[in-house]
Amino acid sequence: MYQKLLNHPKQTSISTSPTGASIKPVRQLTGDEANVYNFNDENPREFKVTSEDGAFSATYTIKLWQTEMPLVYDFETLSSDAPYHKFYEDKSSENIIRRLELASGNPGFELTKMAKTPEDYPTVQVNGGVNGGKCVKLTTKDTGSFGSMVKMYIAAGNLFVGSFEVGQALNNAMKATHFGFPFFYYPLKLEGWYKYKAGTNFSSKGEIVEGKRKINVTSTVYYMKQMIMYNSLMALLHSLHPIL
Repeated sequence: MYQKLLNHPKQTSISTSPTGASIKPVRQLTGDEANVYNFNDENPREFKVTSEDGAFSATYTIKLWQTEMPLVYDFETLSSDAPYHKFYEDKSSENIIRRLELASGNPGFELTKMAKTPEDYPTVQVNGGVNGGKCVKLTTKDTGSFGSMVKMYIAAGNLFVGSFEVGQALNNAMKATHFGFPFFYYPLKLEGWYKYKAGTNFSSKGEIVEGKRKINVTSTVYYMKQMIMYNSLMALLHSLHPIL
């Protein structure tokens, strides 16, 4: 659940015309300045590009899409199922792109060569979700002789927003995971459906020990005063052909 959209810039800069050419909006809006234009009140907008000598001109339509994280995850869609499952969410609307491929440690587990099928990996899509849909199953797996050699005896199932750099997995596991994506709302709570079953054995450093694992579901949000990504706005040409 979320509340109140954080302030997005009302203007965006456009400076893609050839040297000497000029670009002007067909219809001037409040807040328009030189190379900075208001897309809040009208999106898409038409712009007229005129050559330096004024002999040629063309009108283009420019549409602005805002990129955000999806707000709901149902785990119904895979972008790939070989050699392991990659989870993909697309909850886009007319002017907002909410499209994201979730990351997991599956690429690291692939190095162990313990998985014979995509379903043998720690993070997999399975049946049994809410309302008869799909869900994600996270299982701690034995890494075999390869894991013993590098003293990484188990691999936990995980799914997160970010990326996994498999090249760092053996040298520095903490640096292999890059968490996060800009989020433009004030989060109130994290809701979902969870089922947990403890494994038969509990191990530490490759040895079976007393004890059981417990489920741990967390959500972390960092506040940034300045959005380096300019609030993830992308100005894209909606049509490369002049309207005139």
